[in-house]
Amino acid sequence: MSQEELYKAINPVKFLKKHLDKSIRPDGRDLYEFRSTIINKNSIKKTEGSALVKIGNTTVICGIKAELAEPDNIDPNIGYIVPNIELNKLCSPKYRAVGVSNDSQVLSQTLFNIFVSSECLDPNDLCIAKGRLVWILYCDLICLDDSGSVLDVAVLALSSALKTVRLPKVEYDLDTKIIKADDKIRNPLNLKCMPVASTFMSFEDHLTADPTDDEEQIADSLITISTCDGKFNYIHQPGGNFLDPAKFDDLVKHAIINKQLIQWYPGHMAKGAKQMQQKLKGVDCIIEVHDARIPMSGRNNDLHYSLLTAKPSILVLNKKDFVPEELKSKIMDTLKVQRNIPSQPTFFTNCKDQRCTGIKKIIPKAIQMIQESNRFNRQTVKEHSIMIMGVPNVGKSSLINVLRNRHLNKKAASRVGAVAGITRSVLTKIKICEDPLIYLLDTPGILMPNIKNIETGMKLALCSCFQDHLVGEENIADYLLYWLNKNQNFSYLETMGLEEPTDDITYALLSCARKYDKKIALKNYSDNVVEERPNLLAAANHFIRAFRTGEFGKVLLDNNYLLNEQ
Repeated sequence: MSQEELYKAINPVKFLKKHLDKSIRPDGRDLYEFRSTIINKNSIKKTEGSALVKIGNTTVICGIKAELAEPDNIDPNIGYIVPNIELNKLCSPKYRAVGVSNDSQVLSQTLFNIFVSSECLDPNDLCIAKGRLVWILYCDLICLDDSGSVLDVAVLALSSALKTVRLPKVEYDLDTKIIKADDKIRNPLNLKCMPVASTFMSFEDHLTADPTDDEEQIADSLITISTCDGKFNYIHQPGGNFLDPAKFDDLVKHAIINKQLIQWYPGHMAKGAKQMQQKLKGVDCIIEVHDARIPMSGRNNDLHYSLLTAKPSILVLNKKDFVPEELKSKIMDTLKVQRNIPSQPTFFTNCKDQRCTGIKKIIPKAIQMIQESNRFNRQTVKEHSIMIMGVPNVGKSSLINVLRNRHLNKKAASRVGAVAGITRSVLTKIKICEDPLIYLLDTPGILMPNIKNIETGMKLALCSCFQDHLVGEENIADYLLYWLNKNQNFSYLETMGLEEPTDDITYALLSCARKYDKKIALKNYSDNVVEERPNLLAAANHFIRAFRTGEFGKVLLDNNYLLNEQ
């Protein structure tokens, strides 16, 4: 046992306090950083739906069995979800070895309350024949390892399992009372939204997200906030000190934003990541494209290790026209320290400028690197194949088009757009040069499946790396206002119609709405009168668009990384 482990065992409270006072967790996470999430759907055969979810080391498996039954006399037209979770000594020594523990009963009831309050599934949809026949979904969950925040994992396991449920088509003859089931026709549940739970820990003056089992044991209080479709729907606080109401809104925001960002990993991205790895054998070089405003936050570490270490690679920091010129050398120095490929050539580019010197250097450098590398299985192949990769909306397709136009004088081959997710598949080869013969592979933006912390997520959102509505335009605007104030950039005052700086986003958006006459008509049903009110959503979009078009000057959102290096 090391000295640190011994100190932790003897003085767990002091050990935790020592770390939290430095704004870091014993496991190295930030205070509001969630552990990585793994979801494996359809993990159990002979069930209507199943999923295994792992957050950190906490693991819960859920299997759903559907049975036909007569409805309850009180509510004859609705079916039921019956969750039941098993917590035993195998997953944690704090539980009973055998039998149903109080913890299991409380957690099962909490799961039921969360899903009922979320209204994710209309129980009327589980009714086959009113007053005669309904579906009952028995949701059995088993905790395989409780290393903290088990309710979060259980909710996500049940949500994921419900998404996989396929119920056979059933008909009920009211006259003969005969039930006909067609197992060949199976339909998914009509899910309106999926609840997600986020547990927070209060310890002295500190609040932390996703506590581990060790942290839970010495916490002053725990609170779990459930959100559904971006809105708060349930709160669970199993004893302890009551949470300060002033801090509650902040926790709800963390719960909504963090979980939505963590889970936003569309199917085309997962498919694209696999396709990219499969096509790697036929690739000679990789061009990694990133937004120059977030050169560190924007990088996909998973793909970085799986792809870039296998082939020669070039880093392109696009949209350089939005970044201060004097900071570019510091960005280069920081990247050399942080990345594991110190010799990776890096170019700043602006794909809207055909005369950009960075764009002129990319293909010659790629050719040089390919010629100097060991091509192994491609030694006899004369053509060069280059893959373009990066997070969404950093200009990958724009780069292909400008290179194609420059070297072949031909029009665009890849669709581009200001919204994340335009490219959805790994395309066939796009010729961009005749001598030597070079093809590029455009790829979908692959966002990191687990975003490290809320600030990283907000930076990505601000730079359009995923669609605004997933985070919420007003949340993005709130972070933008915070960042501008923090960096003493008050150029937003004129845009927002303000006379002096403010940290109140609602006040700023109201001022913007008044200045540009952005209104929304709302009907008051009590007196049937239509009223005009300030359109805060339109104002938030105006504020965000002003940043993205450079109205607030050249910025580096990742300047905190540069400061840490100094």
